Amino acid sequence: MNQVSKTCPCGSHNPYAQCCQPLHLGTAKATAAEALMRSRFSAFYLAAEGQTALCEYLVNSWHHSQYADKKQALHDLLKSCQQQQWHSLKIVNTEAGGKMDTTGTVQFVAFFTSSDNETVQQLHEKSHFIKENGLWFYRNGSFQADIKLQRNDTCWCGSGKKFKKCHG
Repeated sequence: MNQVSKTCPCGSHNPYAQCCQPLHLGTAKATAAEALMRSRFSAFYLAAEGQTALCEYLVNSWHHSQYADKKQALHDLLKSCQQQQWHSLKIVNTEAGGKMDTTGTVQFVAFFTSSDNETVQQLHEKSHFIKENGLWFYRNGSFQADIKLQRNDTCWCGSGKKFKKCHG
């Protein structure tokens, strides 16, 4: 798959090469908590497609205080990435997390299917981010209740169509 010409999986509608890829390659840094959240979703999405090197990006963008063993965290992520297929990301709300902030919160819903269950599921989370030495890190998150898509919402599959015209 040629990701250079593809739209970024994060839902920004920008080309991957101009959106999350520079963060994944380490040639750019996330300027806001939401940018890091989007790049992390894209890494999960692409790792599920076989680009497992992105799991290292996920571990490196995870605040070190949240895991005891980096090698084990990478192992666990690799296993997880093989079990889910990510479809789309919906940002619900962002609080702080800008250039001048040191903390931020991003509430999002990510739609996925698991290898053991073809039913579309949601990861609805309120994620907390921290900025240290100019770098944003995912700290932790709290699960939220699933959302109910309305007829005129964008479909979970990432097609860009309204839910009612796609999977509704």
